Amino acid sequence: MSFFQYFDFPDADNAYAIDTRDLHRRFLQTQRVCHPDTWAQEGDREGALAAAQSSQLNKAYQTLLSPLSRAQYILAQHGLEQSETETLENPEFIMEIMDARQEVEDADNMQQLNQLRAVNQERIDETIYEISVLLTDRNWEEARTATIRLKYWLGIHKAAEQRIHDLHD
Repeated sequence: MSFFQYFDFPDADNAYAIDTRDLHRRFLQTQRVCHPDTWAQEGDREGALAAAQSSQLNKAYQTLLSPLSRAQYILAQHGLEQSETETLENPEFIMEIMDARQEVEDADNMQQLNQLRAVNQERIDETIYEISVLLTDRNWEEARTATIRLKYWLGIHKAAEQRIHDLHD
């Protein structure tokens, strides 16, 4: 059973483009049915089955909630699993990432960081849209490459969040 089927999403041309609020609503509905507390009175076997199902449901929810892990999951379903250390061999893109990270590290006030975060969020949004189109077109290899780029942009986002935290300390 696919993670999408857990939440009764209809088969669509683009499973990537889901409404995360709808996903959350479906998760809560499904979790009510299979949560271990619901089955605790039914005995050890039923409770253990409910716990296993609830655990799998949580994993499916967390995977589909994140645009990065959702894309990785869809690609894996088509035989294109990514490793944690997978990189791109595009020197231009690598320089762009290095420059963006350096700008974040060099930012010494919130105004600079907010500007950098806004630019990076545009990159993230554009990449998510690109992934959506590529997955709809079943262009798996290019979707895989775009997913790796998304991972890097999200790394810049995380670095900016950490820099904000550092400025407040």
